[in-house]
Amino acid sequence: MSEYTPELGEAICEQVMDGASLETIAVLPGMPSKRTILRWLAANKDFEQMFFLAKRAWVTDEEHALDAMTQEAIDWAKSADPKETAVSAVVNAYNNRAQHIKWKMATLYRERYGEKVGLEHSGEVNISLADAISKARKRRDEC
Repeated sequence: MSEYTPELGEAICEQVMDGASLETIAVLPGMPSKRTILRWLAANKDFEQMFFLAKRAWVTDEEHALDAMTQEAIDWAKSADPKETAVSAVVNAYNNRAQHIKWKMATLYRERYGEKVGLEHSGEVNISLADAISKARKRRDEC
């Protein structure tokens, strides 16, 4: 296992900011394996923080790219002949890329970009563990 150095940590984070996965980084010359990077992340709080900031920078960059790509697709679709098959194919390609970016952003930063799922409960729950176990055993015995 190679030794962590701040310079190597910065080099890894530069790759992360460019959107590289750990698998991609691990095969680059001079880079440690994915497993080693994961160990370093668990053992080194400074590297973990730097890695987190690199991921956040990548997401922010992707967010801006998504905005630009959306506007480009809209502009292109407005100026193209709607009867051309290529228009539909290009718009679909933009849409697929946009969906992929949104999925990655939601996966990495669920609290900001993920779907909001809420579950609310009102009222009281009056059940004892002993009663629940007793009822479950009774249902089991009836089968």
